[in-house]
Amino acid sequence: MFTIGIEFSIEKMVKMKKLFLFAGGFQVVLTILFSAILFYIIGFQIRNAIFFGMLISLSSTAIVMKLLVDRNELDSPHGKISVAILIFQDLAILPMIVLLPVIGTTGELSFLQIAFKIVSSFLVVVFILFVTRFVVSKLLYQIAKTRVREVFTIGVLLLILGTAYITELAGMTLSIGAFIAGIIISESVFSSEISAEIIPFKDAFNSIFFISIGLLLDFFFVLNNFAVLLLIVFAIIAIKTIVVIGIVGLLKYPLRTGILAAFSIAQIGEFSFVLAKAADKYRLIQNEYYNAFIAASIISMIIAPFLIEAAPYIASKIPSKRKKEIEGEESLKLSNHVIIVGFGLNGRNLVKVLKETGIPYLVVELNPETVVKSKNAGINIIYGDITKREILLHTGLE
Repeated sequence: MFTIGIEFSIEKMVKMKKLFLFAGGFQVVLTILFSAILFYIIGFQIRNAIFFGMLISLSSTAIVMKLLVDRNELDSPHGKISVAILIFQDLAILPMIVLLPVIGTTGELSFLQIAFKIVSSFLVVVFILFVTRFVVSKLLYQIAKTRVREVFTIGVLLLILGTAYITELAGMTLSIGAFIAGIIISESVFSSEISAEIIPFKDAFNSIFFISIGLLLDFFFVLNNFAVLLLIVFAIIAIKTIVVIGIVGLLKYPLRTGILAAFSIAQIGEFSFVLAKAADKYRLIQNEYYNAFIAASIISMIIAPFLIEAAPYIASKIPSKRKKEIEGEESLKLSNHVIIVGFGLNGRNLVKVLKETGIPYLVVELNPETVVKSKNAGINIIYGDITKREILLHTGLE
């Protein structure tokens, strides 16, 4: 949670606000909604159903980011969509934890009581953020003045743990405190050095975290309920896949991009375990269901790399009607032209050179917003998926 806070950037969120808010927001809300409805129909209480929906809505940032980087797909259309959704999910854990006392109450609560609990929780977070911001900045300066690396590293760790502890004393959780510490430090001039110092700890703690999850698995429970667990995992993957494909379709991306993004985040994430642990005192998940949750989560994490690997093949086998370009289909009468795939930084630079030298060109781009803006700016650009044979023929590649 601290590393998420320190990497949190309002400027970055503004730049990718459509993907972040639309794709991320709708993915979390719709996944919770559909999952809660399913669990409610099965026979669970509404509060338990909503909580299970929260657990399912989160995906594994650690696993997906590692796989996207290894496959060099971080800047691909589906990679950007997946990252935007993952960032939103990581931030959504905070309001989810804040809402636990509300959905975890066994008595009847009025709307005013619920609103008071939510508002008071957020006011506590804002107050701690405001107070610690001034204290932490001065402490960091004094620690840095020692010019001793070991003192700097230990000092930062104490600040993180101290902020988390203060937050817990205020009635929140250690996780929110760690996130607040990250946000505070991200605005300081020492943030880059702190990130470099903390990364080794992050990797070590991540390893311990996943090992501890494995230790929670009841192997005999898995053997005795293997068929049921596979059904649960399939249902989780199906719900998250359908939701993401629908959202990506509304963003006017092709079906292939939707499938790739959906399969990337189809597993249950590590923050689901944090949420489940925080819900212990509210008894939102009984022991037998907790074992099923642990087992299903681990199985979904294990098959995540295989799903991501199989996604391009599955997408290529699904027939899809080629979409017309956003500004209308036009017959291309180009010859001896350059075909540019993607209109990122390199694509834009290449277009400038080709324009100056008078060489004809055609840009093929998957981002509908980029296509519309570039078309209006006079760029010879079409919307299409370059992996489709029809698009290749349309560009005059023969």
